[in-house]
Amino acid sequence: MAREAKPLIDPDNYLVKLQSAFQFRPRYQGEIDRATDFGMYLARFGDELNSILLTRRALWCIRTILIARSAERRDPLFAPQLLAEHSNRLRPATF
Repeated sequence: MAREAKPLIDPDNYLVKLQSAFQFRPRYQGEIDRATDFGMYLARFGDELNSILLTRRALWCIRTILIARSAERRDPLFAPQLLAEHSNRLRPATF
């Protein structure tokens, strides 16, 4: 949001103030871990959910992981189209 947001109405320039106040966290691994755990739970027990709800929750997991990885690289992406375009770049490093 700090980089991609566009104000609809902002006569007092609050968006600029918000953008200048934004600071990255040192790490985003906690968000990645929670989304991964929830995704694993859905993979194991998701057949009990409505398929539409399951799809929404699975997409939330994927999106959260991609956003967190982009933030770790100090190049935050939030828009779905940008996340899709850069998803290969947001993979974790291989060892």
